[in-house]
Amino acid sequence: AGRALEIDADLVAFLTGNPHLPAGVAAGPPPDSDRAAGLLGGTAPQQLIRWLGPGAAPPILVLHGPPGSGRRTVAALLAAGIGSALWMLQGGDTDLLRICRDAFLQHAGLGAVVGDGHAGLGAVAGDDRAGLKRLVELAGTFGLPLFLVSQQPLEPHLFREARLAQVAVPLADQPVREQIWLELLAKVPHAADVEPAALAATYRLTPGRIHDAFWLGREQAWLRSLDGVLTQADLVAGCKAQSSARLGTMARRLTGRPPWEALVLPQDQMEQLGEFCDWVRHRHRVLKEWGFGDGQTRGLGISALFAGGSGTGKTLAAEAVATKLGLDVYRIDLSAVVSKYIGETEKNLAHVFDAAEESHALLFFDEADALFGKRTEVKDAHDRYANIEINYLLQRMEAFDGLTVLATNRVEDLDEAFKRRLSFQISFPMPEQVQRRRIWQVHLPESAPLAPDVDLDFLAARLAVPGGNIRNIALGAAFLAAADGGPISMLHLVRAARREYEKAGRPCTEREFGAYLPLIQRERR
Repeated sequence: AGRALEIDADLVAFLTGNPHLPAGVAAGPPPDSDRAAGLLGGTAPQQLIRWLGPGAAPPILVLHGPPGSGRRTVAALLAAGIGSALWMLQGGDTDLLRICRDAFLQHAGLGAVVGDGHAGLGAVAGDDRAGLKRLVELAGTFGLPLFLVSQQPLEPHLFREARLAQVAVPLADQPVREQIWLELLAKVPHAADVEPAALAATYRLTPGRIHDAFWLGREQAWLRSLDGVLTQADLVAGCKAQSSARLGTMARRLTGRPPWEALVLPQDQMEQLGEFCDWVRHRHRVLKEWGFGDGQTRGLGISALFAGGSGTGKTLAAEAVATKLGLDVYRIDLSAVVSKYIGETEKNLAHVFDAAEESHALLFFDEADALFGKRTEVKDAHDRYANIEINYLLQRMEAFDGLTVLATNRVEDLDEAFKRRLSFQISFPMPEQVQRRRIWQVHLPESAPLAPDVDLDFLAARLAVPGGNIRNIALGAAFLAAADGGPISMLHLVRAARREYEKAGRPCTEREFGAYLPLIQRERR
């Protein structure tokens, strides 16, 4: 009678009818049967709920997939299906024994993130493996259903004598993405130009990233206008912010947004680029709705090879295609990807491809022959590891579900196996006279002051150079004119052309420069 007895506060709350979440856990998302059914793909939720029911041992369900794919949403639905709430472990200084006791009393299932860069179990017991082992033991002691969330399947030997199932939660397909956009947009005012179907088709974001993109779009709308009405441009900006989150370390986003009209190519090449865009727009209809993707063991990505000389417009074409599709272009930084250490190049490429699949950005491999070169006869260890890198690239390209453009001016150096896996192979020829004149018009803006003596017909007929050189000449002439304080004249243009010829090691001849040749020769003296 003389002793004081202090009862655990969480236990008092439960006994007095006021149960609450213990420290170290958070409630899972509300169960959503329609959403979870779409996220599970081919696995029926009811089938898993039956499996989670009473059995010889408490169930352990591993839901693996990319971050943001809705793994916790699925776990919450399945827990509700067996009459349990879902408690997600938060890490930190967590008393697992107390949490498991309270979960047993309140008929809750426990969830935990394993890996994914979170503190998760590591903060509970020193490292993920030790923490997981402790959690599995306590869940078995109290008979708790356990829901583990990870990016990859977990090693089965960690769960000996347990009732284990591992289920993939893949990237949500287009109808599920569109439904999520519709649900979010139903809650806020938005403009008539908002197209949920277009957002779902263009940006293959996970459900979690769709929510993030939506809220970023809302912030953009409030910054732009006091009424906060969402527009398509706001949501596209939010989607692109999600797309760039993981690719920034190994690739550089090309900031130029040239319009489709900036492309000056022969009709056949323009038609092929248009078909490339059509494949991207209608991929879901053809591959999913019409069944052309059924039974495919390869990835369903779309790829193109742009082959042509330097300056023929390969990079410009990749940017123009991305502009037309509303995508970002990321040029792969070979200096960041290629490593002298064995295996590191493959790891870096895996990171790039994984991030691109989530982002739905267009991957642009410039100087593609440096990575996608021909395999060689193995004469030493260097040849063997070089071939391993190429073999890995072949396998990863085959499994890739995103958009890829390879550009090269040495198409003969590419491995034939890569060419067979490409959706398109488009040649970029040197422009003819008519095309060169249009390129001159594109690169001499209407706002630029031109002297009356500027003769585009002469420049197009005499200077047989590709579009990249024409751009350099036009820009160089503009700076020369600005320094002289006057409009751009023919003298400025031929002076800039002479510089461009010198860079290329080409002589300036009368056949090309005509009556202007003495002017630039005199100037050189």
